Amino acid sequence: MAAKFDDFEFDSESEDDIADIAGGRKVNDLKGMIEGGLSSDFAWTTEHVLLCHLISLYGKCATRAGEDEKWIRSMALGVLTYECISSGVLDFDYAPVLTDVSYKGSTRKIWLNTSQEAQTAIDELRIHGMVRVVRMYTVDYKPMTAYQVSLQGLKMMKNVPKALFDELKAVVYVPDKDNTYTDMVQISWEDEKELFALRSAKSGYLRYSTITEIEDVSYVCSPYIPHFLRRGQEPTTNNRGRAEEAFAGMTNIR
Repeated sequence: MAAKFDDFEFDSESEDDIADIAGGRKVNDLKGMIEGGLSSDFAWTTEHVLLCHLISLYGKCATRAGEDEKWIRSMALGVLTYECISSGVLDFDYAPVLTDVSYKGSTRKIWLNTSQEAQTAIDELRIHGMVRVVRMYTVDYKPMTAYQVSLQGLKMMKNVPKALFDELKAVVYVPDKDNTYTDMVQISWEDEKELFALRSAKSGYLRYSTITEIEDVSYVCSPYIPHFLRRGQEPTTNNRGRAEEAFAGMTNIR
């Protein structure tokens, strides 16, 4: 059942200065902005709303008969989410994850900076009816997911001040001096460069994502397999002696 928003609230203090231009109401006054429906005791955050808007720019349900449905693939959404995090728009952490990248019928494993916190927030949007999910397969039979915002999610964003989305627009639209926000970037994988490109066919704009630039980690880890699951008696690798390598690493947090 879709949750509705009598108790909708933000957990961030940074929105106190952002007001709705029409009514002068602050962003954290969502109970007065969003009316009707069943109450929900879930503590929604600014990041939930921003993620919902990000998904809606590329994937949303039809709102009238004859309108096309739009979906955004999980890989493209992951790249855009990372770009928003590295730009300071979304307050999430990320870590390197070995990920399958499918391209023209073949799949390779690439290390990508992936946010589990963002994925959890997307799952919460799905559970509460803000986002829809469809499961599908690539041409080489790898499972994948695509997302779109539901009518309930569109209703929620309609009642949130548009000023909240300004910084997000600066990430997903081609920059121009008048801030028209009319030319949105699309995500593509360039296999030769092993990079994700954010490009616009309309203007020729191109930049590359740094999602493949993996950070050093400040620890080492060793595998552990319980004895009753082992087929042989050989000990597992112990990487304790490599801890000094982690100490020698340099920070490259963006």
